[in-house]
Amino acid sequence: VRFAEDTLLTPTEQDVVRRFCAGLPRLPELPLKVAIFGSRAKGGSGVNSDLDIAVIMECGRSEQVERILASVAFQAGAPYREGDSGIHVKPVPIFSEDRPKGFFHAIQSHMEPVWTRPR
Repeated sequence: VRFAEDTLLTPTEQDVVRRFCAGLPRLPELPLKVAIFGSRAKGGSGVNSDLDIAVIMECGRSEQVERILASVAFQAGAPYREGDSGIHVKPVPIFSEDRPKGFFHAIQSHMEPVWTRPR
């Protein structure tokens, strides 16, 4: 996991992202890339802001992948769910058929890649 030098994520948020990426081997296949986006990535988050994590998949839509990502996200954020941090991890799987569509293009220029599948 690598963050941009000018990342706006706090050390706590970075730890959550590391924990999330550590759970990726639970997936049936590793994603192409993982990137953060949204208000926490832009530095404009509030107390109730999600930590949005785009997970770029090479496969087609899969409920199994969605369930595993939800579980990985829940476990990654568990140490920080209560108290002042209140980090809620929101994985956003982007499957192969989603990439040519509007949502992916809308967030693509605002994503900070943090993990890339090893070659």
